[in-house]
Amino acid sequence: MGIKYRSDIDGLRAIAILSVIVFHLKSTWLTGGFLGVDIFFVISGYLITRIIVTDLETNNFSFAKFYLRRIRRILPVFFVVLITVLIFGALILIPEDFFNLTKSAQYALVFFANVFFSNEGGYFDLSVEQKPLHHIWSLSVEEQFYLIWPLLLFLIYILIKKQILKKSIVFFLVLVLLALSEYYLKINVHKAYYLLPARAVELVIGASVNLIPKLKDDTKLSILVLCQCTLFAILCFCLYSYDSSTPFPGLMVTLPTISTAGLIYLGDNAKKSLSSIFSYTPLVWIGKLSYSLYLWHWPILAYMRYVYGDKLLPHTWLAVAFLSTFFFSTLSYHFIERPFRVKQWRFHKAFILIYVIPVLIICAFCYCVKNSFLITKYYRSPELTSYGEDWCHGKFVGDCIRGDKSKKPKILMIGDSHAAHYNAFIDFVGCYEGWSAVVVSGSSCSPVFDYNEKALPEWAQQPCVNLKNYIDNHWKDFDIIFIASLWYYQLGLVELDNTHDPLYFEKLTHTVERFVQNGKKVYLFSDIPQLQNNPSRLEKFRILRLNRFVKPQSDNYLIANNKIKSLTLKFPNVYWVNTCDCIISSVSSSGKSIYKDNHHLNLYGSYWLGEQFIQKQHIISPQDREKFGLK
Repeated sequence: MGIKYRSDIDGLRAIAILSVIVFHLKSTWLTGGFLGVDIFFVISGYLITRIIVTDLETNNFSFAKFYLRRIRRILPVFFVVLITVLIFGALILIPEDFFNLTKSAQYALVFFANVFFSNEGGYFDLSVEQKPLHHIWSLSVEEQFYLIWPLLLFLIYILIKKQILKKSIVFFLVLVLLALSEYYLKINVHKAYYLLPARAVELVIGASVNLIPKLKDDTKLSILVLCQCTLFAILCFCLYSYDSSTPFPGLMVTLPTISTAGLIYLGDNAKKSLSSIFSYTPLVWIGKLSYSLYLWHWPILAYMRYVYGDKLLPHTWLAVAFLSTFFFSTLSYHFIERPFRVKQWRFHKAFILIYVIPVLIICAFCYCVKNSFLITKYYRSPELTSYGEDWCHGKFVGDCIRGDKSKKPKILMIGDSHAAHYNAFIDFVGCYEGWSAVVVSGSSCSPVFDYNEKALPEWAQQPCVNLKNYIDNHWKDFDIIFIASLWYYQLGLVELDNTHDPLYFEKLTHTVERFVQNGKKVYLFSDIPQLQNNPSRLEKFRILRLNRFVKPQSDNYLIANNKIKSLTLKFPNVYWVNTCDCIISSVSSSGKSIYKDNHHLNLYGSYWLGEQFIQKQHIISPQDREKFGLK
């Protein structure tokens, strides 16, 4: 016997998927739209538990039957989307991005995508927006839950006879999992967002709705509607007030999930109430499409952003993405989802046809494409794909001295990765001018005095601390200080990004002043022009004739350069090293790109820049070289 269909739950699904899509189109439109995933978790926990409990109570439960339902419901459209994403990836992505896609696909095949992405960038990182399978993390969480929860419920119902004790165990489990979610949030915010132990509480909150006794038939409709309106208002408040800075999941998960669970509970206890609004035909239709909508919308947006080269797409692109999502979702719902749901196959047949064979086909496809001319012809040599990350960048090992190593280094160069990509430049110019420098750097970290490394992504914080400690202990040993950084990032000119020290410019000013007061000469290096996109992507887009869709180049680097340059007017013995003029007319030389990505020079480009630079100017004047004994 199946469970009763509830159209109001499809309405809730519609609210969830629309929230997610709006958030992914442009997060400022609905800052808490990511909570749509959490609404889905609650709904899934409720429905799965209702199915299992109903079957257990009628002695009709079997694991084979349960997983057969999941296979028919989840896998067909999932594999269609997955193979479509891989085919487009093979055509559009450059080799390193395609390899990362195939790796994420391998994890997605066994529903461990959440584990894969928990070891990469955070959910709100900019690069995440261009990963076509990133959204599969939530599906992986659900599938992992489906492996554990049926067995746990089965044991509870078999071993424990008293209903009150069964319910007590489940409600106690909610409290334990909530505490576990908060614990994970405290020890690792990034992993807490992705992993089942921190997310299971949401599914179990949905599950627990089944254990609450139904309301009495004589419950006043006005009270029922008031409660529903209050819960819906709380849910809307969360959707509009939560954002990327909200500590989540943890305790903050309770408001949206309990309000969703309350709406599900009250909707099952009412004939006429707010539930009729959730049963509105257009909402129900969107709710029925919600699974397909979720699977399709993200890859469409990710590939658009990959080509355009920015998280913020023009409104015309967003409209195309929105309409395309509904078009493909409607097709997949009617021609894939619905037909497979009614297939009367036994478990072993469904498992082989719907899971094993597609997995083998996808693995074979990935292997063949990775080794095909389609990918290998876009390989680039190491000098084009590295900016010298292994040269004292983020950790102090190996040789940090650049330039003429026969001379004692009296120059210290510091900064983030935009100091690191000057390694070869400093090596070339230093040899030409007859001096050497120690170059130390850390990703995202421009180590001015009192720099707040806590504002950086978690992976960059400890290397930044190490870099700050090194500079604090050694800066007085040098006569000259070079500073280079991705200025527009450090100054907070990156849209929708808050991973920078908001007081950076004031702290840089104080740092420069302190250096000058201690008799040091300071050289501030200009930032290089920013490309519209990764240079290897641009080359592939040119071949595919997609280059006309790439975002026009931003002038943020010029705005940032001018602000940093202003410090040369404020203090004596502070100089500006302008490298932009050498690059502005060309982003390639001898058929080779001088860029590693859209804002880093590669090793080839860094040496090339040194060659161009010495033809026009010098860093340290002959007089200063003589004064500081650099000759």
